Amino acid sequence: MSSVSYGYATISICLFPALGVFSEPEATFIFKRRLMFYVYGFYLPITLVVLLSWISFWIDPESTPARVSLGVITILAMGNFLHGGGATPNVSYATALDVYVITCFVFVFASLMEYAAVHCALTKYQESNMNEVGSFVVWSGV
Repeated sequence: MSSVSYGYATISICLFPALGVFSEPEATFIFKRRLMFYVYGFYLPITLVVLLSWISFWIDPESTPARVSLGVITILAMGNFLHGGGATPNVSYATALDVYVITCFVFVFASLMEYAAVHCALTKYQESNMNEVGSFVVWSGV
């Protein structure tokens, strides 16, 4: 068997006495994936949105407009990434990017739910202390 190569394509000449002499084309394809497109377009911005949602942990619990607006903005940003913006192919199975986006959405949603739980507990605590005679509770934010 002899073969001739032209770049990435190889043509092999096979000699089979019973079948005769014929040529056998052989091709080699090299595919390269552009990973930085996904890193800069999805993974890095989504990670920054999750980190942005965690800033609400350091905001005063009584500052309701700041915490709620931060939570809603990050939820809306993650909703945009859940859609994918048409930059990802439509496939019938879940890709690693889909799993990462959904996991990050859960983290962002959990940070908003954390504020709801803190606000509810803080309100109940303040109401229980207001029922006592002569006691006034002022949240110090510590």
